[in-house]
Amino acid sequence: MLEIMKRVAIFALGIALCLMDFLCAADVTTATPVLKATYGTTVNMQWKITLDENQTINSFSVSLKSQPRNPIISGGADSQIVLNKGRELFGSRVSAVYDEIASTYTVSLKNIQYNETLSIQLTATLNNPFFGKQELIEIKEVTGSPSLCGKNLESKYMVNETRTLSVVQVICGHPKPEVKWKVGDDNFSASYNSSEINTKIRQYGYTFRTRTVNRTDCGKDIKYIANNSFGIKTGSATIDVTFKPKVLYGSAYINNTGCILVSWYRENTGKCNISYHLQFAGRETIYNTSNTYFTLCNATDVKTVTIRASYKGNVGKEVTRRISTTTSPPTTTTTTPSKTTSITPSNKTNGTVNTNGGDKKSNIGLIVGIVGGILFVIIIIIIIVCVLKNKKKNGTGNHSGYAMRVTGEENNYVTDPTRSNRRQPANPDDPEQAIYSELGPGGGRTGPRPAPEQSDYAEMKVDAMGYPIEGAKASEPPTYAPVIKPREGAKRRTPSPPRSNVDGARAAASSEPPAYAPIMKNRSSSRGRSPPPDEDDHEGVIV
Repeated sequence: MLEIMKRVAIFALGIALCLMDFLCAADVTTATPVLKATYGTTVNMQWKITLDENQTINSFSVSLKSQPRNPIISGGADSQIVLNKGRELFGSRVSAVYDEIASTYTVSLKNIQYNETLSIQLTATLNNPFFGKQELIEIKEVTGSPSLCGKNLESKYMVNETRTLSVVQVICGHPKPEVKWKVGDDNFSASYNSSEINTKIRQYGYTFRTRTVNRTDCGKDIKYIANNSFGIKTGSATIDVTFKPKVLYGSAYINNTGCILVSWYRENTGKCNISYHLQFAGRETIYNTSNTYFTLCNATDVKTVTIRASYKGNVGKEVTRRISTTTSPPTTTTTTPSKTTSITPSNKTNGTVNTNGGDKKSNIGLIVGIVGGILFVIIIIIIIVCVLKNKKKNGTGNHSGYAMRVTGEENNYVTDPTRSNRRQPANPDDPEQAIYSELGPGGGRTGPRPAPEQSDYAEMKVDAMGYPIEGAKASEPPTYAPVIKPREGAKRRTPSPPRSNVDGARAAASSEPPAYAPIMKNRSSSRGRSPPPDEDDHEGVIV
C-alpha cells in the first residue's frame, strides 16, 4: 500500500511540473490572423515565437485546420521538411523556415489559387514533448483581375453573309468580371449569355452572338473587354465573311493613244481585298488585277470587255460592256492601294498590258473657260459700279433752272433758281444773280438778265401768284418775273392757275419775245399766304 501511494505522488509531481512548464513556456502569436490574398501571388504566413530562459524548441508542425492529424510541414529548429500531404496539396509551391535570431516561423505558399481559402495551423513544442503551443492563420479570400482560364477565342472565324456568329470565351476572376463586346466600331453593352462554370476557381463562361453579318464586316475584329475592380483583360478575333463580290461598272473607252482604258468601282467589302478578272472579246487571255482600273494597248479591234470579281474562290456575276470610242476620261474610285498582277495563259496575243491609272489629263479648256467667264462677270460689275458713281457725282435731271406755267395761249413762265444740279440757288434780290430763260420763235437762251428798259418794265410788288402785295416795304428791292406784253386789240385776262406744260410749249412759239417785270419774294409780311405747293418751291408770277 505504501508503495502504491509513493508511485501516485511521483506521478502527480510530474504532472504538476509539466503543467508548470507549459504555463511558463513561450508564447506563439501572429500579427495577421486573417489574410486576403491576390490570385497568382505568393502568400507569406508568419508566427512569432517567444521563449523563456532555458527553453528550447523541440519541434514544429504545420497542418490544415480541417486536417490536424495530417501535417504538411514538419521539422525542428534547424530545418523544415514538406511532407507527402503537403506535396499532394501544393506540390512545390509550399515551404517553411524558422529564424532563430528573429524568433519567427514563416510558411510561404506561391502562386495561390482562387480555391485556396485555407486555415493554416502552426504547432510549436518545447522541452516537454507532451505539450505544445498552437496558433491559426486564415486565408479568408483570394481576389484577382480577369484572366483566361479555359476556352479562348479562335484567331479567325468564317461566317456566311446574312448569318450570325456566336463565340464563347472563358474567364476567371473574383469578383466576377463584366464582359463587353465590340464588332469593328459597333459597341455592344453586354454578353448574350454568361454562366458560372466552377465556383471554387471563380470560372465563368461568356457567350456572344453577333448581329447579322454582311460583306462590310469582312476583315473586322470581334473584341471583348473583361473588367472588375482589380483589372482588365482584352482579346480579339478576326471575322472572315464568305460572299460573292460584285463589279460596279464605271466606263471603258479608247483614248487618243489608241489604248483601251477600263475602270470600275469597288463595293464596300470591309478590309477584305477583292480580285478582278478582265477578258476582252476575241481574246482568250484573262487579265487579273486587284486595282479598279486596267489599260490595254494595241487592241483597237476589241469591241467589248467582260469583268468578274472574286474573293477566296467565290466568283461574282460577270459584267459585259461595249467599249466606247469617245475620249472623255472616266472617273475611277480606288479605296485601297494594292498591287496589280497579270496572268497570261499559253495562248498569247501580241497585246500589251499597262497597269496605269488611265488618262488622267485634266480638261484645261474647261478650266480656262470657267475662269474667263468669272473674270468677264467681274469686269462687267466694275464697269456698272463706275458708271453709277460717275452719274451720281455729275447729277441728272433738269439743268435749265426754270419751270413753265401756261395759261391759255399766252407765254407765261417764271424762273426757277433752285433746280440746277442741286447748286445753291441764286439770290433773287440781286439783279446780277438773277437767272432767266427766254423762249421765242428763234429759240431760247439762258444767262444774266439784260438791263431792263424803262419803257418796258413797271415796278410792282407782287406775291408768288402775281397779285400785288399790300403794305410791302419800299426799301425792299423788287424781284423780276417775265411779263408778256399784250397784243394790240387783245383783251387782258385775269391770272389763272397753271394747267400743264403743254400750253407752256405753245406759248414758246409766240412771235414776240417776253418782257420782264420786277416781283417781290413772298415774305412773312405779306398777306399771310404760304408759297404754292410746288415740289421745287418755285417762285414767280403769271401776269
